[in-house]
Amino acid sequence: MMEWARSKRFGVLVIWKLDRLFRDTKLTLQTVDELAALDIDVRSVQESFTHDSNGRFLLTIFAAGAEKERRDIALRMHSGRLASARRGTWIAGGGTPPYGYRYDPNTKRLVIDEQEAPVVRNLFKWLTEEKMSLYRIQSRVNDLQIPTKFDRLGRKRTNGVTHWWGKRTIGRILSNEVYQGTFTFRKYFKLGSIHSKRNLRPQEDWVTVKTPQIISKATFADAVAQLRQNSANSPRRTKTLFLLRGLLICGHDNRRIQAARRISNRGDECKYYFCSGVRKSVTSVRCPSRSVSESRIVPPVWSKLRELLANPALVLDEIRQYREQTVNPKNIADQVQQLEAHKSSLNQRNRRLIELYLEGTVDKGLFQTESMKLRLEIERMDRGIKEARSTLITTEETMARASTVREAYAHYRDRLAQASDQVKRELLTLFVNNVVIRDENLVIQVNLPEASVFAGQSTQRSSRKETFPIFLRAKLVPISEIFRQKELHKNFSRHKT
Repeated sequence: MMEWARSKRFGVLVIWKLDRLFRDTKLTLQTVDELAALDIDVRSVQESFTHDSNGRFLLTIFAAGAEKERRDIALRMHSGRLASARRGTWIAGGGTPPYGYRYDPNTKRLVIDEQEAPVVRNLFKWLTEEKMSLYRIQSRVNDLQIPTKFDRLGRKRTNGVTHWWGKRTIGRILSNEVYQGTFTFRKYFKLGSIHSKRNLRPQEDWVTVKTPQIISKATFADAVAQLRQNSANSPRRTKTLFLLRGLLICGHDNRRIQAARRISNRGDECKYYFCSGVRKSVTSVRCPSRSVSESRIVPPVWSKLRELLANPALVLDEIRQYREQTVNPKNIADQVQQLEAHKSSLNQRNRRLIELYLEGTVDKGLFQTESMKLRLEIERMDRGIKEARSTLITTEETMARASTVREAYAHYRDRLAQASDQVKRELLTLFVNNVVIRDENLVIQVNLPEASVFAGQSTQRSSRKETFPIFLRAKLVPISEIFRQKELHKNFSRHKT
C-alpha cells in the first residue's frame, strides 16, 4: 500500500475502521502523516475525523482506543489460558500435540498415543544408555523408516519427503519435560530466550500441568545431562582428537579440565590437559594444579578400563579387598548423611542467589561467579556421595556385577583387541563418567549398565538405576618413563634408518 502511495497510484485511502490499519498509536499517526505529506486523504467508514487540530485529537483517541482494545484482548486471552492451565487443561490443544501424545477434545487433555510412545522411549534409551549423539539417533530413526507426526496426521512437507526426521526435531523431543509427567507454563518471560537466566520468571509465577508419563523423571534428568555432555564432547568443537576431553576433573578446585595442544620447534604435536583455574582471567585464586600431557594420563585410564572389561572378577575382588581393609560402614553412612545435608544447603543457597539476581539485588558478574562456585561444589558433593555409597555394597553384590562386565566385554571384545584412537574415544565416553586428577593420583568413575543393555533386551526402568558406579584408582605415568620411551623410539628410528 505504501509503495503504491509513494508512486501516486491512488489519491484516497478508505478503511473500514481505524484498527484495520494498525493497532498501535505510534504507527497509526506516522502512517497517516506520511500519507498526508503525499497528498493522500485517509477516510474511515466507522469513524469521522479531519486533519485539523480537532481531527488530529480525535484521530489520536481512536488510535489509542484501538491499541487499548488489542491489549485488552491479549490480556483476556492470557488470563483464560492461564486459568485453563491451572485447571490442568492442555492449553496448546488447538495446535499439534507433542510427539507421543494426542489431544482429547472431550477432556481437553493429552493422552498417550500407543503407537508413538514406544518411539519416544527408544529415543531416550538410545541417548541415555547407548550414549548416542543426535546425529546417530537421527540416522537410526531414518534407517528404520519410522513415521513422523506429519506422516501420521497425513500432512505433506513442501519437499514431498516422508519418514524423515530432522536432528532438531529429535533434540526438541529429548529436551521436552512433558514426557516425564509434568509441563511448566509461564516459566520464561520470552520463549525465544529459554537459556537466559535473566529471562527466567520467579518460581511463584510458574504453572505446572500434569501430563501422562511416558518416561521417568530420572531418565529425563539423565537425558538432559547426556545432551549437555554430548555438546561438550562434540567433535565439531575441535579439529584434534583428545581421548579424555570432557572427562577430566581437577581434584583441587573441581573444575572441568580443558584440552589443548601445542607444536614443538621440531613440528611434533603435544596434546595436554590443564585446569582453567590456573588462569588469572578465570579466578582470583589460582589453582595449584599443573598441566598433564595425554601420554601420561591416557595409558593408565585405558589400561584400567580394559582390565576391568577383560578380567571383571579380578578387578572387583581388588575393590572388595580395598573396601574391607579401609572402609568402616558406620563412618561411611555418617559421611553420606553429612554430604547430603551439605548438598541440600548448597541447593538452597543457589535458589536464593537466583531469586536475588532476578530481583536485581546482585549484578550479573557477581551472580555468575557465585553461581559457578556453587555448581562446582554441588558436583563435588554428588561425586562424594556416589563414591561413598559404592563402598557400602556387599561382597555378594560386588561379585554379582561381574556378569554385567562379562556381557560388556563380549559385546566389545573385537574392538578392544586393536583399538584405534577413535574406538578408544568411543569406549571411554561410553563407560567412563569422569576422571578426577589430583597431583599424581587418578580416581576413575566407571558406570556399567545392566547386562540386558548389551544383550539387546529392552527395559523400561530408569537408566539411573540400571547403571552403577565403580571407582578405580590409578597413577599417572612417571615422567621418567615418558623420557625412557622417547629415547627408545629415537634409538629404534636411528637403527631402522
